[in-house]
Formats: sequence, C-alpha cells, structure tokens
Amino acid sequence: MMTWKEWLTLGAEDIKSQGFDPKQRFSRIGHRRLLPLRWARTVGMWGVCETRELMTTAGLDIAVPVDRSTFEVFKHRHGVRSVKTLIAKWKTNPEEFRTDPQIFIAQAVYKGIRDLTRARWTVGAAGAELCKTLMILPVEAVLYYIRFLEVIEAGGGETRIMKTSLQVKRKLWDLVGGVRW
Repeated sequence: MMTWKEWLTLGAEDIKSQGFDPKQRFSRIGHRRLLPLRWARTVGMWGVCETRELMTTAGLDIAVPVDRSTFEVFKHRHGVRSVKTLIAKWKTNPEEFRTDPQIFIAQAVYKGIRDLTRARWTVGAAGAELCKTLMILPVEAVLYYIRFLEVIEAGGGETRIMKTSLQVKRKLWDLVGGVRW
C-alpha cells in the first residue's frame, strides 16, 4: 500500500513499479501530477501559515527576488494562499481562525467532501474541487477529510462532534495527528 506522500511525490514509472496505476493518483489524493518535494513539504501549511514560514519550508528566502517570484508562481498556479488571505476571503474573525485554523479548515473540508461523495464523487476529485474555494492543495483537502473522519470516530459521531467545544476538537485533532508533512 502506498502512502499519500508516495502518491504525491513519485513519478508515473515509480508508481507503476509499486504495482499501481498512476491514473489512480487523482482519485486518491486529488493531484494529476507529482508535486516536487520542495512544495510537498508545505502540505498542511496552506491557509494556516504566514508567507515567510511557507517559503522557508520550501527552501526559499523571502528576501531574494527570484525565490519570491518562484513562490508567487506556485501560489498562482495552484490557487493556494497564506493565512492572511484565507482570513480575508472567508470574512471570519481573525483571532477565532488563528486559534485553530486546521480545525476551522477541516470542518469546512469535511462538510464539502461529505456532500460531494454522497453524489458519487471520489474523495480525490472532491478534494480537487473544494481546494479551489478553500485555497489549499487538493491533497490537503483529502487529508483534512480523512483526519476529521478520525476525529468524528474518536469523538462519538458526527452530530456529537459538531456540537462539541473547540478544546475537545483540538484534543481529538492532536490525537489523530493533524495534517502536516
């Protein structure tokens, strides 16, 4: 069985050598092509971290114009944003969002993917669709969905977990491991 990291970073030939069809990448993680390791390391950070932290993780220097340009091209090509842009787009209370941005995003992803999979979408295709409005990578949407399913299971069901406090959700989120490279 391949991990999400392998699905994300291996080329088509490497996936074939593992005994899988590279076309399955999209239905599993929402990406059609591999993501270079530089950018794969930023999984779990889009919409949650500031630009400087994202660039540092990708091995880029915010003070170097070429690095800044590389970062901007990636953001534009993939439709991802840092935490400040996401707060502005969602018109949410910045302090509330910054308290637990991953939980905030995970709940939105869970609801969106749940509804799309009920309409017979694959989780990967649903993640690829949702990432456009959430401004995160498709694999992040898939991982948020999987992790939030684990939170729901650990917390006693969907109805119960949606009504619990942020502190309880945070404890369960930490228990299942969150979303990070």
